[in-house]
Amino acid sequence: MGKLPVDLRTSTSWAIANVASKGVLGGSETKFDLVNVHTARAHRLKVLAGGVGKGFFLVNYSPESSMSNYAYFTTYRPVNFEDFDEIGARMTGGSALLYSWSSLTLWDGPAYTSPGLAHARMSRWGVSTPNVGVDHGVASVIYGDGEPVGFPETWPDLDLPPSPEQLSTHTEITSKDDSLVIILDGDVLFDFDKSNIKAEAYKPLTQAASVIKSAQTQESFVLINGHTDNVGTDDYNQKLSERRANAVAAWFVSNGYLSDSIIKKQGMGKSSPRASNFDGAGRAKNRRVEIYVINK
Repeated sequence: MGKLPVDLRTSTSWAIANVASKGVLGGSETKFDLVNVHTARAHRLKVLAGGVGKGFFLVNYSPESSMSNYAYFTTYRPVNFEDFDEIGARMTGGSALLYSWSSLTLWDGPAYTSPGLAHARMSRWGVSTPNVGVDHGVASVIYGDGEPVGFPETWPDLDLPPSPEQLSTHTEITSKDDSLVIILDGDVLFDFDKSNIKAEAYKPLTQAASVIKSAQTQESFVLINGHTDNVGTDDYNQKLSERRANAVAAWFVSNGYLSDSIIKKQGMGKSSPRASNFDGAGRAKNRRVEIYVINK
């Protein structure tokens, strides 16, 4: 079928798997399965590269039957498949008979002279030639039937909110003062002491966006509150909670779910615990983001 209009849909959420590779010392051709997790469309990404390696054999070969697990990554800006075409790429990888791994770095244009676009690390079990090395080259998109090679987890845009059975275990939906409230576990959203959205957060955030959209009216706005546990000073936790609230808001906006004009953000620090901070389970409950849909 080739390229369709749906392939021009942008996203910052993608999945990728190493499908097959071949080459000799100093050069390689690697094919990846590149998936837009929101549209569930997939095409092949081919990287032609040359570089240096330290291998036991001159030939490196990994068949399609040993494709890697899917890795999930974010791009620094919303992109579509065309944005992955003819851009700089660097592959770092290694293999040891039955196990191999590869790390793919992509630039938003020529390698090293353009901003970084994405980074993903993949691994797989299967027969491959022992080898380690670094290759530098160019990525290009090969359009096919749009179907993934394997079975990646996708999170399509939802016209209806998820049912209780579909809801992520990291998400709670409740109400307070006539407002709908979505509570997301902080540990699925962020690494310890960080405010960058993790790949594991894409599913609960996408579901949250669907719930928000179903509850919105023309007069509603969205309030995003960041919360922390009590580890650290008041000032530190306040600033961390603000960064995390801002990060969730930016994710909704960059993925096209919400308009920045209807979002309000605030950090609550450690001022509003849901549970005791005297044990790990309680502190985990207190690390959270609460999203209020407030209808005026």
